[in-house]
Amino acid sequence: MSHELRSPLNAILGFAQLMEGDSPPPTPSQQTSISQILESGWYLLELINEILDLAIIESGKMALSMNRCRWPRSCSKSRP
Repeated sequence: MSHELRSPLNAILGFAQLMEGDSPPPTPSQQTSISQILESGWYLLELINEILDLAIIESGKMALSMNRCRWPRSCSKSRP
């Protein structure tokens, strides 16, 4: 499933990146559109990855391991 979702999106992102660095450079209007494609595409790719991670967790296929960590330092890194 991940291949069917990621491959077309990666193709779109790659093509937009090629257009962004093309010669001659894109017009300001084209650059605005390319930037929107890239921003939306990266957001969608991140969202797809998170959904696929949740599917793995729900299916019980995710392997977990116990590790020691320092709670105060871990908690301070999680704050916005």
